[in-house]
Amino acid sequence: MIAAFALNLLAVAAGWLTGSLPLGSLAVARLTGKDPSAYSAHNLGVENLLRILGPRVALASFGLDVLKGVAAVTITAGNPWAALGVLCGHLSPVLPAWREKVPRGRGNGVLLGALAALVAFNVLPFWAGAAPIIVFAALLAGTGFVTLATLVALATLVFLSAVAGAGTSAVLAFGGLLLVALWRHKGSLGRILNGTEVRMGEPPPVLGSDPNVVRAAFMIHPITLEDLWQARSQVWIGKLVERGLIDERWLVRLLPYLRPQLYGEITGIQLSDGRELRVLLIGGAMLPEQIREFPDIATKVAIQGARFARNLGAEAFGLGAFWSTVGNKGEEVQAAVPDIAITNGGAYTAATVKSAVPGLLERFTPEG
Repeated sequence: MIAAFALNLLAVAAGWLTGSLPLGSLAVARLTGKDPSAYSAHNLGVENLLRILGPRVALASFGLDVLKGVAAVTITAGNPWAALGVLCGHLSPVLPAWREKVPRGRGNGVLLGALAALVAFNVLPFWAGAAPIIVFAALLAGTGFVTLATLVALATLVFLSAVAGAGTSAVLAFGGLLLVALWRHKGSLGRILNGTEVRMGEPPPVLGSDPNVVRAAFMIHPITLEDLWQARSQVWIGKLVERGLIDERWLVRLLPYLRPQLYGEITGIQLSDGRELRVLLIGGAMLPEQIREFPDIATKVAIQGARFARNLGAEAFGLGAFWSTVGNKGEEVQAAVPDIAITNGGAYTAATVKSAVPGLLERFTPEG
């Protein structure tokens, strides 16, 4: 028992190290001669690459991700826990510099490679390995949501591995894959429920993906606790609070530690040069009194919101309402996320007054 646990732990570690390798980003840099983060600060998935850089770069990057999955399982002689490790490594690399500066995809390439290797090592029969791929393709074609297709395919893998008699250890490893994927895609699940998730084939929210669209973002916060469950993805929380199944006091304590989410998008704004302006509404869960009481935490949440906005393709990020007071009125947020313009209500007021002053002075100047 102890020996098996140690082997599984080593397989996870080996897979994690393998998954951490930024092979896809290196391929993009080599084939284009540019920094991959210039194309996407966060999601360097195959669809974004295909749309922006063409099939040659997209296939090269995806193929290397597949090879990472194959390699992780192969070097551990078919241990299914290596599949869990390689996905974790791909999503959260060992080196902090890789986690922060090297964009990656959702991990479907490494999952495909790991699954193929597990079938080759007879951990799974062919039909149990092929069925999740078929489920993924069918759901993706039917709904257009990569997140939904991925999660249902992994749930199918867990179920079929149990049916096929792959063993408790393998079923647990695949269950771990499903849990990691749920955590990775939690934001996308919320956006699907809120109706803001991009479908396959639609222009993704990536900087420069559409020259006719300019994106900005605005950070908002709830005024009261009840404002939190206005979003469709969070209605269930309000119902649990109303029924006393969630203690409201504990929920309030949790709010400062929730990451910002995309709550909506304002479209249809036409700029003077003919381009469309789209404004992303990003919500931080902290209440006004919490922003005042915990300024350091509020600054951290605002920085998370700015990075999230940048990852969604926004070129400017506005700190609205009480967010405008955090981080020395946005200076610390700008320093932490220098590649997006940070502004707040005070800056807007100052700019408005500055532009109006000449006209006011002229109006009050005595006529000669």
